[in-house]
Amino acid sequence: MDKKRSLKHHPLLTFIGSMNLAIVLLVMLAIASVIGTILKQNEAYASYVIKFGPFWFDVFRTLELYDVYSAIWFLTVLAFLLLSISACVWRHWAHFVKDMLSYQEHTHATQLQKMGLSVQGERVENSVQVRDEAQQLFKKSGFKFKVETKETDTLIAAKKGAGHRLGYFFTHIAIVIICLGAL
Repeated sequence: MDKKRSLKHHPLLTFIGSMNLAIVLLVMLAIASVIGTILKQNEAYASYVIKFGPFWFDVFRTLELYDVYSAIWFLTVLAFLLLSISACVWRHWAHFVKDMLSYQEHTHATQLQKMGLSVQGERVENSVQVRDEAQQLFKKSGFKFKVETKETDTLIAAKKGAGHRLGYFFTHIAIVIICLGAL
């Protein structure tokens, strides 16, 4: 088995790159950020003792809530989120690029029929003329297409907007950059 392929499917990397872990980490950061926003940060400890009393002052100080954004637990959660999103992007980029570039012309006929814009039919007219008309229509509509002829059947696979899948990567990479900036 290829080492790169087996590493991408390693259980630890699968866990670290999972969406469930990323969501839990994002919720933790959101809660911590709300606390850091509501509770005024970096005031003198005497001010906190007056506001919350000695018991809650000690609890909040132990949890490092008076300086949330510099707390080691906050930075650790942020680092794990960075690692999780990076692992997710690394594990899935090849699959997305392959999907963007492929026309899925080797898909089984029943799966092709289930696709949203799938059309199947038989025409008595000259098949070359029908194929040329379909190609002109696709070209005029801005589709990229590929024609494959097997025996008496002709498959015209077309796609449009494959670049929209790049939004997935740009969004995740933007979050990685934001996390790096926060660290």
